[in-house]
Amino acid sequence: MTRLIYVTSTVADGNMSLKWGEKSEVLQNRSRFLEKNGIKIEDCVFTSLVHDKDVVIVKKANKGKIVEADGFIVTEKEIAIFMLTGDCLPVVYFDQDKSILGVAHLGWRGVDKGLAGEMVKNLIDLGVDSNVVHVWIGPGVRKETYLKYGEGIPRFWKEISLGNKHNWEKFSKIVGEELSLDLVGFVKHQLCEMGVEEENIEVNKIDTVTDRNYFSQFRSDRVNEPQGRFATVVMMV
Repeated sequence: MTRLIYVTSTVADGNMSLKWGEKSEVLQNRSRFLEKNGIKIEDCVFTSLVHDKDVVIVKKANKGKIVEADGFIVTEKEIAIFMLTGDCLPVVYFDQDKSILGVAHLGWRGVDKGLAGEMVKNLIDLGVDSNVVHVWIGPGVRKETYLKYGEGIPRFWKEISLGNKHNWEKFSKIVGEELSLDLVGFVKHQLCEMGVEEENIEVNKIDTVTDRNYFSQFRSDRVNEPQGRFATVVMMV
């Protein structure tokens, strides 16, 4: 039977992003984290995120390489997807019977472009039944802390897709002089629209902005603490 390995690093494991740390230190952090979770670094495919809705099928030939996209699907065992986040939602999809695994990076741009549902469409094309796929929404920013204010509010409404405005109105609200965005709620909505059963969606309760065990771009920008990113790694064995 196919088994899923799904692990998430913390601040204690160190910064996992080459953008925010010395290369030698970051590579050591990655190696230690992967080794303690029984994953070989040579089995990893590293992701370069572009805040779009492209979905790629990752093959063994991609091991050790960087793949540019925000949605990734694996149909073979022993291929680990290594994805970095620092407030955006890491979302994992898994059909155990079909041995098909997916992971997506969902910030507000990916949510606006419908990536959560696009992932399900791609899984359906590979023979997955949407009503049996399991989805995990990992640590990330929550509606209580994802607040836009000042010029950020009109800029947000200007940048979203015009046809999506009514949906964003459902998953946002004014709190004082700030606009609260509910990414988790919107992602769940997109998943359920594609036939994913709500009981098959698990939401991690960790808010990266308030939980200092996790790196947070939002928190770092506000309190001027060092930037970093944590990793979500998934693999079928």
